[in-house]
Amino acid sequence: MHRIVFIFVLLLTLSFCCDTILGQEIFDTKVIELSNGLRERIVNKIQRGADGYFYIKSSNYIQRWDGSSFVDIDVTALESLSLLKANTQLEILQDSTVVLLESGKTGSNVYGLDPVQKRMYKIIPTWDKDDIVIFSAGQLYTISYPSKTTTAVSILDRNFMPSQIASFERHINVAALVNLSDRLLFNDQGLNVSSYIYGTKSLINSDLTGHLLSSPSGNVVLANNEYIYHYQKGIFTKVRTVKHDRKKKKISSKEIPMKLVYLDYDANGSIGVGFTDSDKHIR
Repeated sequence: MHRIVFIFVLLLTLSFCCDTILGQEIFDTKVIELSNGLRERIVNKIQRGADGYFYIKSSNYIQRWDGSSFVDIDVTALESLSLLKANTQLEILQDSTVVLLESGKTGSNVYGLDPVQKRMYKIIPTWDKDDIVIFSAGQLYTISYPSKTTTAVSILDRNFMPSQIASFERHINVAALVNLSDRLLFNDQGLNVSSYIYGTKSLINSDLTGHLLSSPSGNVVLANNEYIYHYQKGIFTKVRTVKHDRKKKKISSKEIPMKLVYLDYDANGSIGVGFTDSDKHIR
């Protein structure tokens, strides 16, 4: 009998305390069958809202789960069900709005959830049609290119109106960003890292590469296939080496290369990082 297992566990939960990172283990699991109301076994994203509900995105459905039963979210407002594929993001904003974000080379579409009507609705764009919308730590941002050599960053308010916060003379294909009090941190499509300093309006390149992530509480990590870094006071500090020591009978332990497969944060601000080894085991 086939079944889907919901394991609401961060594979490696990172708690920031006294400038150290501590692993936490969570053991509770719940097995959900399709007969319980789950629409598809392959789930692309799970988010937990401030209302306590879990919002589950699969390839063709968005569902709300209260821990015992499922409710289908009406997605007829979506221009195409292909928007529910894995390349779209189901996110929760700081004001608790659940949004579905689709960004591509030709611009972005954003859909919001009406929790009363249990339906998705299209948010009328207030940004230019070619702008890219990016989610970071509970906020939506737009990336625009006023010229071939200029990149501009704006933040969308609760009414989805853009307000520019940075502009610089360099074209960056922004894939992710982190907005801090004194600077913006960027990932480009090649996962290179750079920072824009608000005070000096200068752009600084970093020698590091990896996935940037920020929690709503302001914790920032950078993770790649070799190391995990914690960002603090303008410096990325290496806090963990990504490796796995495996011991087999009659074989001495050895280091196995790991590949980053998961990087996200939960509603409590705990950051989860998941890796797989060459044998496809999740660590």
